[in-house]
Amino acid sequence: MTIIYEFGVLPFAAGILLGSGDEEEISIHRMYIKGYCLLFTIFLFMAVPVIFTVNKLSVLVFIWKIFLIVTLPVLFLLYYKRKKRIRIVIKRFYENIQYAKKKSGISILFMIMIFMISVTFSMPSQKDDTPEIVNISIETDTMYQYQPYTQIPYDGINRDKAVSPAEMLYAVTGMITGLDSLTIIHVAIPFFFIPFFYAVCWLAGRYFFRDRIERVGLFALFVVIFYTAGLSRETMLAVGILNNSWNGVALAVACGVPLVCIQMFHMLDYFIENGNVTADQIIKMVFMASALQLMISKGYFVTLVILMCGVIILIYKKGLQNAGFVRKRDK
Repeated sequence: MTIIYEFGVLPFAAGILLGSGDEEEISIHRMYIKGYCLLFTIFLFMAVPVIFTVNKLSVLVFIWKIFLIVTLPVLFLLYYKRKKRIRIVIKRFYENIQYAKKKSGISILFMIMIFMISVTFSMPSQKDDTPEIVNISIETDTMYQYQPYTQIPYDGINRDKAVSPAEMLYAVTGMITGLDSLTIIHVAIPFFFIPFFYAVCWLAGRYFFRDRIERVGLFALFVVIFYTAGLSRETMLAVGILNNSWNGVALAVACGVPLVCIQMFHMLDYFIENGNVTADQIIKMVFMASALQLMISKGYFVTLVILMCGVIILIYKKGLQNAGFVRKRDK
């Protein structure tokens, strides 16, 4: 029940109940993504100070327990205030299912089959040390102070891991639930994080192909097939989201970086059309960058590089507009 609430109900409810009332934002995949980015951001800003100060896993567990308990009544309060929004979400979800049956049912069926095969038959990459890190943290009540395989202490802490503590999210969950870490990582997590990956694929497809749902479905299917290449080799971690969905590198490559890029595209489009960027767009970028930071240690740096590329594109496109080669409404 704790795992279902923490990784299923909480991010999904947060995505539905929080945020602006923009009609375009009221969609299942957008809210699923928004809720997970919010969850990852909150955990990042809770975990990093604890790691660099007391460095006790039990302290982080206590803080996270309080957070999970406090959010429950908050979600109920928001539910009563956002009933209309929830009805719109349910109605649109039903309409999308009906439309998808006609337009992209085959691609969705293929993605479901790949999901079942990946979770059931694939083996994790040999380069994945997530279970070892989680087990050592639980046994020693420390975070990133021991090497995962040899259990030799670091000289201090592993700073690269400490600033992207994705493994501690699983360690905290293991301490709260009392379940074995392998059960949490290899059995429970894929059923929440792989749909998160599918939602990112769908979001990218909606940006590139707008309302052409059949093309969106095919695009998402092609992306899933590309990442299925990770099933063919045990050493392929970066493209192994389907069989390493709990690993920070796989999550970053398949979900975190594409999300930041898509958000930058939206900000560029809006700036070119209106001459500014809204606060809501900036906040979403901060959440996505923080979620990426939880996955990999260079998350904020990668986001900065992507934004700098966006600025270069903006300057270039503005120059073309001023020269009369590109009209404002052109994408």
